[in-house]
Amino acid sequence: MSLRRAIEEQDAKERALLERVERLQGEIGETLASLPGGVGEKSGELFQAWSRLNVELMETRDRKWDLLSSNHFTLQFKSLSWQIERLSAFYQDLRLLMTEFLELRETLARIRKSLERGEALTPEEREALEKPLEKAEYLAFERRFRREEETFEALASYVELFPPRGVVVDLGCGRGEFLELLEKSGRTALGVDSDSGMAGEAQRKGLKAITADLFAFLSTLEDGGTDGFFSSQVIEHLPPAMVEKLIPWLFRKVRAGGVVILETVNPLSWFSFSQIYLLDLSHRTPVHPEALRYLCERAGFSRVEIVEGSLPDRRLREVAPERKDENENIDLLNSFLFGPTVYALKAVR
Repeated sequence: MSLRRAIEEQDAKERALLERVERLQGEIGETLASLPGGVGEKSGELFQAWSRLNVELMETRDRKWDLLSSNHFTLQFKSLSWQIERLSAFYQDLRLLMTEFLELRETLARIRKSLERGEALTPEEREALEKPLEKAEYLAFERRFRREEETFEALASYVELFPPRGVVVDLGCGRGEFLELLEKSGRTALGVDSDSGMAGEAQRKGLKAITADLFAFLSTLEDGGTDGFFSSQVIEHLPPAMVEKLIPWLFRKVRAGGVVILETVNPLSWFSFSQIYLLDLSHRTPVHPEALRYLCERAGFSRVEIVEGSLPDRRLREVAPERKDENENIDLLNSFLFGPTVYALKAVR
């Protein structure tokens, strides 16, 4: 039972007891008035009942005030916890910024030497000057809207979909949550991310992660030499042509019997599309599950299935059982409005 509900129940009990005390006082007064010889047996019983009710009333008030006091401290604790969480996030952002500034200082030192030699800046050097703050900003965005503890919980179910042994490559590994889960399960994990800030965050945890362009990295792998590929909420960041290009590459690089899992925001759920997909301005392509299934089947994967994620916490409630037609409409609305927040495509070569 919630603390608020417990306080409300004690409050209701207090009001009920007060009403009984007032009624009993009235009965005592009427009884006393009807007894010419003073207090009789009936009034004595009423006095005892009145006394018990007053004791119960005082105890109820004590419990209520204890709960109110507890609620006050709970609110204070929640406020303090929230402030600690904000300070922790601020510290993480500050630490990342310091790391980026140190890298930027090294970049500036290299560029200064190039300029002293009269050499023009290369495109890579220009990008190195422009990107650090962008990386820090996106990591801060991830930390606020995709918390690590929630990400661990969301990704844990995918681990056992891969073979128990072998190398699994996480494409777009981010901060490395899935890499940690793979390593804890005894599998060998390698992550790649085009964002050096993300890959750096994973590296600082002691995980195997590199910074590289997705397709440049895949081109370095041996055909049929990788046991599995995983990707969580990456393909929606790619243009449609690159999504179409990615699937044949994965088919070529994964071994026979190997597993590819691609997770993305579910565009068939209006809740997911409006509250998750549109929240991230770097998203490029909502990917329909059947379109992704078709691309995998066309590439040659032998078994392709859609794995649905969890449902939103809030959904439309059904009405009375006898109103069957209304309940069917509610179910239909739930499927469109509050479908699974994400889905994953599992493809086996």
